Amino acid sequence: MDRKQLLMDYMYNFRLECHFRLDMVPGDVSELPIFMYERAQESVVENMKKDLNLNEEEVASINDVNNFFMGKLKELDHYSKADDLTIDKIEAGDFN
Repeated sequence: MDRKQLLMDYMYNFRLECHFRLDMVPGDVSELPIFMYERAQESVVENMKKDLNLNEEEVASINDVNNFFMGKLKELDHYSKADDLTIDKIEAGDFN
């Protein structure tokens, strides 16, 4: 699996984990539950490390993607915009 595909798989798994976790957040929350996204990332990385036997360089690339995503999420306060920008950077090959 090449790096771009690995990072796209990470984002897919991250989105899925966030979806599951968001189902448990009350609907009246007025701000983004950043802690939930952080825990989702930790869970996905651990599962991918175990399932795919990732090396340190691959984990570092995933962490770079997550750091970019979290930075944009906090800056823009909008999950979909942060997600779109992250996917654009992955597709452009900016996380190698």
